[in-house]
Amino acid sequence: MALKGVQEMRKALKAGQNTFSVIGDNEFTLGSQNFVEGLGRMQSGGAIGAEEQKRFENMRPKATDSTAIQMKKLDQAEKELRARINALKPAETTQDYFKAK
Repeated sequence: MALKGVQEMRKALKAGQNTFSVIGDNEFTLGSQNFVEGLGRMQSGGAIGAEEQKRFENMRPKATDSTAIQMKKLDQAEKELRARINALKPAETTQDYFKAK
C-alpha cells in the first residue's frame, strides 16, 4: 500500500497535479494517504499515533518543494520502502513481488 502510494504520487506529479486539493481529493492526495497509512501499518502492524503520522507525512513532497525536490523525496521514499520490503520477505517472494509491479 505504501509503495503504491509513492507510485501514485509520482504519476500525479508527472501529470501536473498539485500536492493539495482545495475541494476533495486528487490522485496525489489519495496516493499520499495510501503512503502514510501503508507506512504506518508496515511500521507498527496496525494503527499509528499522531506523532508517527506527522513524521510520515513530512516525508511526502510539499507544494513548496521544487519539482526536483518532490521527485527526490519520492525516490527516497520508494528506496526506503523497497529496503523494508526486502528485509521483511524471503528472497524469492520479494523478487516475485517486484516482478508483479
